[in-house]
Amino acid sequence: MMIASVLRRSLYEISQDLRQRSVVALVLVLMMLGLGVVVQLPAPLSSEQNFYSSIYYFESSSVHFEFYAFDQLGHPINGVPFSETITSQTNSTPLAKIGGETNASGLLVLSATLPPAQYNVQLRAGPQGTQDNFFGSKGGDFGVTIYPSPPGVVNPLASPIVDPIVRGSFYSQSPGLNVFFPGPNGTAPPDYGVYFTTIQVASGAPIAPIPESSMRFLGVLDSPHEVFPISISLNSNESSGVNIQLEIFSMYGKLLSLDANTSVASLPSTTRSSAGVAALSYGSAQLILFVPLIALLLAFAVYARPRITGTLESVLVLPVTPMGLAVSRYLAVMMALAIGLVLNIALIDFLSWHLTGQMVGLPFAVEVWVGLFVPAEAFAGMVFLLSQASRSPVSVLGGWMALYGLFSTFWFLILDVIGNTFGFTTGEGFGMVRFLYEATFANPMWFLDLMSDYLSGSLSGAGGGSVSPATYGISLVTVVLDGTGWVILPLLGFLLLVRRRR
Repeated sequence: MMIASVLRRSLYEISQDLRQRSVVALVLVLMMLGLGVVVQLPAPLSSEQNFYSSIYYFESSSVHFEFYAFDQLGHPINGVPFSETITSQTNSTPLAKIGGETNASGLLVLSATLPPAQYNVQLRAGPQGTQDNFFGSKGGDFGVTIYPSPPGVVNPLASPIVDPIVRGSFYSQSPGLNVFFPGPNGTAPPDYGVYFTTIQVASGAPIAPIPESSMRFLGVLDSPHEVFPISISLNSNESSGVNIQLEIFSMYGKLLSLDANTSVASLPSTTRSSAGVAALSYGSAQLILFVPLIALLLAFAVYARPRITGTLESVLVLPVTPMGLAVSRYLAVMMALAIGLVLNIALIDFLSWHLTGQMVGLPFAVEVWVGLFVPAEAFAGMVFLLSQASRSPVSVLGGWMALYGLFSTFWFLILDVIGNTFGFTTGEGFGMVRFLYEATFANPMWFLDLMSDYLSGSLSGAGGGSVSPATYGISLVTVVLDGTGWVILPLLGFLLLVRRRR
């Protein structure tokens, strides 16, 4: 019963601390620091990163064309013009001229009253005067021949029915394939099965269908256009000359269409290449200077100031003990910092998506969050430790600022002095390089760089080549131990002082 009462009181203390106006204000400030990163976002995606797919089908006395225009994120493009001039095989006199623009769904349907036969179609795709670059390598002004087929049967026209795109959702970014293949007479497909495999492309060799049982299932196509996630484990060397062969089957297993135009190398990379990542990579170097300051103010508002002014003791009523109160206040600061950093990165990711159509991505977001949380918690723990050691505001703030200056402003000066003293800057370069890398373990503000060094898998060596991070003692174990130490050691020192001064 006593334990439950203490737990309820501790949770109440944490909730009360988190509701303080100063704490809420500082969490919002921490979140808004993300705006300083967002201003470094690069320009939005180029309009040249556009694609289109097209099909045609005959009816008894007409021919129909459908176009779908979209960007590299799979978003439909409104207002893209397409025009066609249709002639017979024996006469260049136009039989029909048709044209129009895509709607808000990126779709356009064009029709001509012509019986099923073989025709030449001169296609112009994209805004006037920009056909050759609006759709990049696909171009937009060329001729194609269409062939008669049974009524309602869909056939690809001038472009592949499959295109590589970037799949994007909040905190995710991965490669995908945009597939455009309507059902009979342009209707919604009746649950077509989509399968794929990889093939080695040989110059001039025909592409042969592959049995459905020998391919990997990609998904079900139940609308004219669909974006499917895809994962192919090939490195840059293995993917050279390898294409994706995609086949569409009816629900009865009949092959309806085949496309092998997409190369594996053209799939968007899942590495850190987005605009948000570029901004956050650069911005994190600035955030690391401000996040410890926010941690200082939070720890001062929640614990140091009440202890210095003597108001902390007024809270010490049963069943709360000094140790319970200390832990509750520490946890409140930890939660405030964690929430503030989540909101900070979420704001960057949201604005990056809104302004550029690209996202940070969850793995990198987690890496930056941990890399900022560890030094923030380390400096907050130092404030708790200093405030428990002394009630003097000068001692607490002065001691904290001295530590902040040591780890930020004067760090490289100190390293330079140590390097010169022990001869690291002379003789073999390996000694100095190793010293600089290993020195990152001794500075909480360099923890994010330490994580990045480990995750990169390759570092610059003394001779200019690449070496493994393990060469300089950077491994998963050492990184975890370093981060844990910076969080735990100030806390243990603080709790030890609380216990001794009860």
